Amino acid sequence: MQPKGCYSIQIAFTDYQKAKNVTSRYALVIMALASLSLIVFTGRYYLKKGKEETNGTLTDGILIGKYTFSLSSQLLTFNSEIIELSGKEAKLLSILANQQNQLISREELLKRVWEEDGVITGRSLDMFISKLRKKLKNDSSVQITNVHGKGYKLEMTSSTSLPSLIK
Repeated sequence: MQPKGCYSIQIAFTDYQKAKNVTSRYALVIMALASLSLIVFTGRYYLKKGKEETNGTLTDGILIGKYTFSLSSQLLTFNSEIIELSGKEAKLLSILANQQNQLISREELLKRVWEEDGVITGRSLDMFISKLRKKLKNDSSVQITNVHGKGYKLEMTSSTSLPSLIK
């Protein structure tokens, strides 16, 4: 135990220049990371925009009424409008388009589109058919119809009812 009144306190002040250098290094690292992030996001935007422009002219695909469908790029084109499709939508549309005006059973569609997933649900098929109907709504000559309890078919009411490949 120390006697009263014999205490000493030492205070040390850090060198201002040394603290300023450490802070400026952190600020420099943060600025570099922010700049790099900005460059990456800008580059991704322009790459995606360039990909969309090149995909606007399809070299392969199937004519579905006034639409052009490309399975390889998962795109549906109507006039100059490009509609992106998910993988499941593209597989479904490919099956329906290759067998236009023919009934395809629900079981066959479920097996061909969902068999690698393991879990197959009938509601998923109905949901994807509904999404495809919305994406095909611009051409009234193209319809996906439901034959209750049996399956679906892609019906074409125009003269271009047979699938034709674009070369």
